Amino acid sequence: MRKLEKILISFCLLTFVLYLTGTAGGIVLLFSAFSLICIHYLLFGFFMLNGIGFRALFRKSSYTTVTARDTILGILGSMGLFIIIAGIMFKIFCWIGAYQLLLFGMLLLVAISLFAVLHKERTVFDRRLLQRTIPFFCIAVIVFFVPWSMFDALRPVIAG
Repeated sequence: MRKLEKILISFCLLTFVLYLTGTAGGIVLLFSAFSLICIHYLLFGFFMLNGIGFRALFRKSSYTTVTARDTILGILGSMGLFIIIAGIMFKIFCWIGAYQLLLFGMLLLVAISLFAVLHKERTVFDRRLLQRTIPFFCIAVIVFFVPWSMFDALRPVIAG
């Protein structure tokens, strides 16, 4: 699933460049890329954070080492990543609700990251959680404070 995650993130960056250059279909590709990565984190974020591979999803033995804390933080972490990415997409497209999504997602990621940092025993789960939440939090902070006018200026002019 890590390969799929890297492919989707690369696809998002590539489609963002296509969007900025005004390439035909760039808007549709960007929307599709962000939607795919949102769905990926919503559906598979818990499994990625807990180190459960795609082939091991349906094996009962894969979940024996997952504690209740890891389950709750994994579910909240995947929801937080989903909300952050949706907020970034809303901000890029200048849709209403971007600030609320970004703010709620950042608060959720900060709370989850604090639980991981303040945990007495650092586990592999905590490391995986922080590796994903910190970069997305930093991107969300940057996007949150960038004014709408910049995204309006970046939006390509569609000939009609």
